[in-house]
Amino acid sequence: MLSRINHRIYAFPTVLFLFLTLVFVSAGVSIQSEERAARVSKANTVAEQVKISLEVFSTERIQALHNVMRNWPTFEPNQVDWFNAQALSLMGMQKGYSSLAFVNAKGNIEWIATPNSGVKTRLDNRLVGHPAGDKLLN
Repeated sequence: MLSRINHRIYAFPTVLFLFLTLVFVSAGVSIQSEERAARVSKANTVAEQVKISLEVFSTERIQALHNVMRNWPTFEPNQVDWFNAQALSLMGMQKGYSSLAFVNAKGNIEWIATPNSGVKTRLDNRLVGHPAGDKLLN
């Protein structure tokens, strides 16, 4: 009978230890999966906000260039001066343009407007008179 009592004394702490270990491990796994789901949700939200911001940014730039085209003067004596003034105004309002090129109906570059700030330009006035072709896209 005494050996039976000794087995119960050793078995109870062992069973209790295993039970508590199982409870804490399952709680940890549950908390970790909830935390991961929260991080994924936050990442999706931030990605959606960035996507919307980029769409708005690009739409504003496209709209600004369309406004320059719509307001193009038909009877002005010097279109290059008008283009230069509009391009500098546009580059002042919306930062990030490296340059804007005025290309005539024949496809030749007539003028290249560069921003006043110290932005490194991709195009310069050495290309004036040359065909635009791929030079504006590279």
